[in-house]
Amino acid sequence: MRRAHDPMTKTYTSLSAAAFVLAVIVPGTLRAQQSDDPPAFRFGLSTGFVASDNRGLDPNSLGSTFEATARLDFGVTFATPIQQLDLTGDIGLRAVSGAESRTLENGLTNPSLAIAYARQARDAQISLDVFAREADASTTNLEVIEGVPDPTLVTADGTSLRYGFDTELELRRRSPFGITLSAGYTALRYSNTTSATLSDQDRTHLGVRLRFDLNPSTQATMNLRYSTFEDFGTPEGVRETYTLDNRLRQDLRNGDMSVSFNVSSTEDGERYTLSTGRSVSTPVWDLGGTLGLTRATDGDIYPVGTLDLARTLPDGSLAAALSRSIGAGIDDDEQEITSLRLTYAKQFSPLTSFNASFSYSETDPTGAGSTSSLSSVGISLQRSLTPTWDLNVGLDHRISKSTAGTTARDNRLSVTLRHDLSARR
Repeated sequence: MRRAHDPMTKTYTSLSAAAFVLAVIVPGTLRAQQSDDPPAFRFGLSTGFVASDNRGLDPNSLGSTFEATARLDFGVTFATPIQQLDLTGDIGLRAVSGAESRTLENGLTNPSLAIAYARQARDAQISLDVFAREADASTTNLEVIEGVPDPTLVTADGTSLRYGFDTELELRRRSPFGITLSAGYTALRYSNTTSATLSDQDRTHLGVRLRFDLNPSTQATMNLRYSTFEDFGTPEGVRETYTLDNRLRQDLRNGDMSVSFNVSSTEDGERYTLSTGRSVSTPVWDLGGTLGLTRATDGDIYPVGTLDLARTLPDGSLAAALSRSIGAGIDDDEQEITSLRLTYAKQFSPLTSFNASFSYSETDPTGAGSTSSLSSVGISLQRSLTPTWDLNVGLDHRISKSTAGTTARDNRLSVTLRHDLSARR
């Protein structure tokens, strides 16, 4: 099933109109509340240079690509004791030379706009987030859709626009029984491309979460969620998913323990997950994890779980996160996803810091027996030149392996100089 939808220019017009209304009307309402805090303005200007020897992670690399960039970002915050409005955005200017200079646009690039509004009362809270982000369709980062990382890379040329909203209403916050209502919509649109593999997508979701405080240390939650997915490049039409997530948590002296049961009804069948979790906190260590089993839509049973570890060091920190899950990927097909991330931070002096990271993500469609993976290792050095000027130098090495078994590698060097300015009116 295919349906007509507005071009991206019309989308930007409608989002800009919504931003204008919120930015003009809501701040007037906030000022009427006689807040003691004036609006806060934040501006940032960054300029830098990026060199990549295989930017698109192509198995048959065409050579190096060089990018000179400059970005301007801003933020405005209007706040009172009961409500807050944040308006943020950024836009870049880019000049490209080298292997991918014909596929990457020069000039203005990757604009974004986001509006966040929240208001709370004694026993309720409402929040609304509206966003629009444009990027190169040929991305080399992990996509995150519905909280699921999928290392599938888009190798076609073009421009992508992701826009939508998320809203949440929490009622009876101080009562033993609470309810939270949520809704959201995300659209993905492509332009400036002739590739048949890039097709527009729509996602929506509605949710109801019930909270039961059984006693001061025990809480039960029931979360019912309905979501849809539509890929305009396929004749399949709208795919619907119903999910019921039940969780019982017991607070302990040094952490908590939990038991969860999840049921998902998808177009491909039903998925069931049963897991238990435990977390432990000490002055130096924070350890948490879950362990369970998932019966996938193909009828097979898979072990799933998570492990999160964080340690505070005298002059830095160390963290690790391991996850193995069965869920929907970017194209809403069921996949077995394994991810690992390690991070290390060290403060050499009040002005100089060092960061190192390693990440790995592997996707295996259930029942298909074919995997794709993306791994990255990087180091960076940050130096504060003045109270408002910062220098960042980074080096990254990335490896991509496709389902066909081909491997691509890329080395990336980046140098960024950033100036931050904050002010209050």
